[in-house]
Amino acid sequence: MFKSVTGLALALVIGATGSAALADGHGGKTGVNAFRACYGTATNGHVVGAPSLNLQMVVDNMPDKKAMGTGTVTWASVGPNFKPIKTEVKGPWYFMCTMKSCSVRWDFKSAPGAPGLEGSLVAPNWGAPGTARYEFKGGPGTVVQPMAVCN
Repeated sequence: MFKSVTGLALALVIGATGSAALADGHGGKTGVNAFRACYGTATNGHVVGAPSLNLQMVVDNMPDKKAMGTGTVTWASVGPNFKPIKTEVKGPWYFMCTMKSCSVRWDFKSAPGAPGLEGSLVAPNWGAPGTARYEFKGGPGTVVQPMAVCN
């Protein structure tokens, strides 16, 4: 793949610089491996009337693999009987691989005493579309929805 030691060294420098720029450009400090991520319920026409989830978080890799941010659940089809939930969520994330593929999983949960929102997000990697499985206070039970990357 690399024709020389110089090519390999250049690739390592570019990789290191790229991750520092990513962290710095997303509110982190240079040298800290943290970045922002955002996921929202994918509206492919098959979720009409279903609740909608939006997750905005800061993903941290050091010293522990944790992510924290805001989870918002809206459910327009039930009308004024459902008040949107907006709560802080946090939890650990994991990177897993099998023989065929790799994926990232984030287990998130509201703080004790906050409006209830709990679930997990699974995607091939951060910044790729994935799937959320979650439950929330006043909801229909476990909801499984495709998630798209948002801004």
